[in-house]
Amino acid sequence: VRLHLGDSVDVAIDAFPDTTFAGRVTKISHSSIDNPGSAALSENSRAVDYHVVVTLNHPPADVRPDLSATARIVTDMRARVLSIPIIALTVRENTPVSTETRPTDTSAVTRRRRVTEGVFVIRKGVVTFRPVRVGIAGDEYFEVLDGLKEGEVIAAGPYQAIRDLKDGTHVRKMKPDTAKAKKPA
Repeated sequence: VRLHLGDSVDVAIDAFPDTTFAGRVTKISHSSIDNPGSAALSENSRAVDYHVVVTLNHPPADVRPDLSATARIVTDMRARVLSIPIIALTVRENTPVSTETRPTDTSAVTRRRRVTEGVFVIRKGVVTFRPVRVGIAGDEYFEVLDGLKEGEVIAAGPYQAIRDLKDGTHVRKMKPDTAKAKKPA
């Protein structure tokens, strides 16, 4: 639904390593295509695929049909917005809410859980979960629409570490990895 004609595309063709080609979306099918590979998913979460045509602005002279390629379609861009690393965003389940399935039968109760996206804000070395509302996602960052102010310090790290973090946990800033900064001889 976010894809539009004219969206810019970066295409990496396997036969041309270390080269990226610019292009545009020139056609989007209006009906889905049957994808047998998506049948492995559960019936309720089956993927729906659409045929999209990308035209390269300056294709290489020796390109051939049916070469393997990877396309990265840019559907939206924002400049000068507050953003957070993808590795900082996590979800928390709210307290289960009991709702009656039928108003006349008080014994039949269903339990549902709502999840809230958020980050852990660090203040004086202690983390507190804070709900945030995110916008568009890039390769490494989410746009923050609400819930966080510029300058606030947040925790980021491996998925499981952030997922297991609890309010009130004491954290410390990690030192930059000096091994990564050194270039091989």
